[in-house]
Amino acid sequence: MVVLGAVAQVTRFEDYRAELLVFLAQRFGSIAFAERLSDETQRRLEEADILPLIGNPRVYLSSYAFSLGLQLLQEDPAMSARLQVSGL
Repeated sequence: MVVLGAVAQVTRFEDYRAELLVFLAQRFGSIAFAERLSDETQRRLEEADILPLIGNPRVYLSSYAFSLGLQLLQEDPAMSARLQVSGL
């Protein structure tokens, strides 16, 4: 939740999902991988219940999801190889 004066604005992952998917698909060159990252990012952030505490959710989500994607690629060499073939 972001508080602006006396008005509280609820921050929801869904408000940023479409933009995040485009960002991730452009960075990793795979819509399927972007969808997987988006789902995993949402799951992890909901478990931590951190999104309401973030000052700029757009920047945080894109940075967090991109870092998560790099981590997953390091853990899964086969996925990394598939993305490299597709142009990453």
